[in-house]
Amino acid sequence: MIFGFLGVVTLSVSLAYAVMQFRDLFTGIGSWGYAAIFLVEAGNSAVILVHTPGHAYTAVMATVLNQPLIGIVGGIGAALGEMVGYTLGATGRHLLEGGRLYSRFNTLAERRFGIAIFAFTAFQLPFDIAGIWAGAVRYSAWKFFLTVAVGKTLKITLISLADYDGLSAFG
Repeated sequence: MIFGFLGVVTLSVSLAYAVMQFRDLFTGIGSWGYAAIFLVEAGNSAVILVHTPGHAYTAVMATVLNQPLIGIVGGIGAALGEMVGYTLGATGRHLLEGGRLYSRFNTLAERRFGIAIFAFTAFQLPFDIAGIWAGAVRYSAWKFFLTVAVGKTLKITLISLADYDGLSAFG
């Protein structure tokens, strides 16, 4: 198991390095980069617990595309990808129901769950757990999607703005 995890981490770091090394190749696709950002961020968010180097691609594309638009497109793609964790929680709910922990989470979800989802989304927190939790306690799918879309849009916009300033200094 540890070798599989190390393999995925090594692959992820290698891909991030390759994106940075060959950024001219990636930035040459022009406005198709928005579609690629949508797909990369959706894929990055759909993977549970181990993430792909999607933000590295987004950072590179921030040097040639509109950063706020990158945030919007990437945020919507990422929110769509997070629906995988939500769906896993919703379909696996029967495994958790009836337990003391489930009822405690369900009670918390009734109060300020939207704020918790936003915080997990906008900051670098283990969001996959929050998505599974939201599905398991039957949190509204639309509320979940919209909250995640706003948080991920904010996060990806800030990443693209910061990376634009940082990467554009290199050429």
